[in-house]
Amino acid sequence: MVQSVQLTNPDWFILKKQSTTHITTEKSIPFIDIKVQISVHVKCHIGTSYTGVDKAPLQDLKANLSNGQGDVITAPGSLSQRPCYNCVTMHENHDHTETFDFLLLFDLATGSPKVNYFMVDPRSPSHLLPKMNSIKFKQLKDVSAYRPVVLNHCLYIIGGRDWNTGTYLANVRKYDPRVNHWSQVAPMTLARCRFTAVALDGYVYVVGGETFSSRVTDSVERYDPSADQWTEVASLPRARADHASCSLGGRIYVSGGISNLKHQCSNVFWVYDPFDNTWRDVTEGSVMPYEREKHNMVAVGSTKIFFMAGRGFEQDTFDEKDEAEVCHFNADGQPGAKPGAKPVWDVKHPATLHPHSNGAAVLLGRNIWMLGGLSFTKGVHVRMSSFYDVTRRRWRDAFPLPKGSFANVDCCLLTVGVDNKAFSFADRLIYDRWIMW
Repeated sequence: MVQSVQLTNPDWFILKKQSTTHITTEKSIPFIDIKVQISVHVKCHIGTSYTGVDKAPLQDLKANLSNGQGDVITAPGSLSQRPCYNCVTMHENHDHTETFDFLLLFDLATGSPKVNYFMVDPRSPSHLLPKMNSIKFKQLKDVSAYRPVVLNHCLYIIGGRDWNTGTYLANVRKYDPRVNHWSQVAPMTLARCRFTAVALDGYVYVVGGETFSSRVTDSVERYDPSADQWTEVASLPRARADHASCSLGGRIYVSGGISNLKHQCSNVFWVYDPFDNTWRDVTEGSVMPYEREKHNMVAVGSTKIFFMAGRGFEQDTFDEKDEAEVCHFNADGQPGAKPGAKPVWDVKHPATLHPHSNGAAVLLGRNIWMLGGLSFTKGVHVRMSSFYDVTRRRWRDAFPLPKGSFANVDCCLLTVGVDNKAFSFADRLIYDRWIMW
């Protein structure tokens, strides 16, 4: 049986390079004599597999049976704690599949089965390699306005509408890249589109959306993959569609959106605590600095949420507009903070380079990447991808997207093993010829 390994003395732990991939550590860890050698998979941390060497005798290593959920290396100062593909494992005379991270870009507007994808740069995990590949998932044919979400290394495609009939869908499909297999899992209790989906603590939550008779709903459901069952949880304070959501610190945050299909966007900001199954305002009287819908929320670290893009409206004329302003929320900020103290809201960020709504956003390392979307003001698809360095507070254009439909997109990160023949891994052989960063 495969076992998970926890290192008792992280200061003695080193990573011995087996490839040309670069690794950055927070502090210098000296090379030491080899007494025990273990092979661990840390793909999610640094982009490849390495050999760990520990001077401690074998009995000093605490081995725990893998719980199947993905464990982490406890090596403060050397690696951030993040679950890896097949959890951190000790191998006994068997091979370990090499894996790569891909950004999957979904077309939510046209009912196309084609999904575009980019490889995350193995040598610079804050960046995407600028070659777009595509794969066809027949399960997505004639489905629009669904939501993709990744949980336990599996991709879930949730809900949406039938492109031909307009029927609201409750279907949920699961793709496991480790075996390249699709399966149907339990449907939601309420068919919906224009909702958000968030993975948190081993569950998937779907929040709000549009349902039968074009009604906006306050319904929230939770999916338990171990039981293959959906359960209704506490409803939103008010019905919501075209909002944004993300998880941070064990909670789900929701912002903006509309309460019915005739209303303009809002600046509401709510938080859900699964421990007591309640929704509330994040802080008393706290709202987003900017009203918006069809925008993005991206959690950064353990205390920050960035708000980007979307559609707003002019306060004087109520005309709709692209929202270019960027701000972030500090969960550890102080209301009415004095100069020099950390505020609840930080609005001192440069505006997005290409204002849009219904785009995709994802955090890679220190960069928030934005791809696709529709410029309401210009009436065109946004084809130039860009990224925002949250540390330096600087935007940069990356590369243009090729021809295709990018007016309404969503994305997620999926880890795929090289034995999955449905994906192309050719980029790994040529990325060293691209001088991008």
